[in-house]
Amino acid sequence: MRLPIVLAVSAACHTTAHAQLNVWDSGGTGGNWDNPAGWSLGYVPVAGDNARIYDGSVVDLNGHTTPLLNGVILALGAGTSGSLNINSGELNTSYIQVGNMGTGSLSVAGTGAINMDQIWVASNGSTAVGTLSVGGGSINGQSIVFAAPGMANFLMTGGDINLTTSFSLNGGSTFNNQAEQFGGTITSPTVTIGSSGLANYTLYDGLIDATNFSVGNNSSAGSTFTIAGGVLDASIIQVGATATGTLIQQGGLVQTPQIYLAYSGSTGNATY
Repeated sequence: MRLPIVLAVSAACHTTAHAQLNVWDSGGTGGNWDNPAGWSLGYVPVAGDNARIYDGSVVDLNGHTTPLLNGVILALGAGTSGSLNINSGELNTSYIQVGNMGTGSLSVAGTGAINMDQIWVASNGSTAVGTLSVGGGSINGQSIVFAAPGMANFLMTGGDINLTTSFSLNGGSTFNNQAEQFGGTITSPTVTIGSSGLANYTLYDGLIDATNFSVGNNSSAGSTFTIAGGVLDASIIQVGATATGTLIQQGGLVQTPQIYLAYSGSTGNATY
C-alpha cells in the first residue's frame, strides 16, 4: 500500500481573534468564494472562521487558497441547500459537512484541492442528502464518512483521495447509498462499504489501495461491492462480518493475500 500524501495546511496572515460565523448570503444567486460582497461579514472567510452556504447558492472556489478555517457546512437545516465547486483553488479546513439535514453538494475537479481532517456527507438526520464528486485534483486528510444516517452519493472520475484513517460508505436505515468510481485513486488504511445500513459501490476503473477493506460490517444489511474494472489492492479483504456482504467481480483485478468470508460469526453472510 502506498503511503498517503499528507500536505501541510497553513493559515493566512489575516486572522481574527475569535472564530466568526460567516454565511454566504447572496440570495441564492451564487458566485465566487473570493467576492467579499457575497459573505455576511463583508469579507471572505479568514483563519478560524466557520463558513456556511445554505441559501440555495452554488459557490465556486477558483484560483484562491483559503487560510485554515474551522469548518465549512453546505446546507444546514431541513429544506436548505448549498453547493461548493473547487476547480483550481485550495480549501483548507478542519471539517466539512456536505448536507447537514439539508441537501449539499461538494465537487473537486481540475487542479482543485481540499486539505482537511474530516468530511461528512449527508449527516445529522434522515432529511440529509449529500453528494461528493471528484473529477480531478485531490482531497487530503484523515477520513471521509458517508451517510449518518442520510442519503449519500459519491462519484469519482479522476483525481486522488489520500486519507490517513478511513473511507466509510455507511448506510442509512432507509436509504440505499450509492458510489461509483470511473477513475482516480483512493488511498486509505481502512475502506468500509456498508456499515449500519445498505450501501452499494461499483468500481469501473481506477484504484482503491487499502490495508483493510470490508463489505458488510456492523449490522449493515445487503451491502455490495462490484468490481467491473480497475484494481482493488488490499492487505485484507473481509466480506460479511456480522452482516450480509457481497463482493462481485465482473472484471478488473483484485490483489490481496487474505480474503475472509463471513468470518466473524453466525450473523455474517458473504457472497464472492
